[in-house]
Amino acid sequence: MTEHSDEDTEFITLSSDGLWKVMSNQEAYDCNADLEDAEEAAKKLIEEALNRGSMDDISCMVVAFL
Repeated sequence: MTEHSDEDTEFITLSSDGLWKVMSNQEAYDCNADLEDAEEAAKKLIEEALNRGSMDDISCMVVAFL
C-alpha cells in the first residue's frame, strides 16, 4: 500500500505499543513538535514513555520531512 502525505506533514512516528499504551497521538506530536532532529525526537518519546511508567518494550522511529 502506498499513501502520499500532504505538504503539511512534518513527521511520522512509528512505534511499538510500549509507547502507545501510555501516550496518545496528540501527546506524541506535542512532545516533538519543536524538534527537527528525528533521532532526538525518537529518544525523547522513549524517555517520556518510560517516565510515564511503560513496562512494555518500546521501539520508536521518527521520520522527519524537512
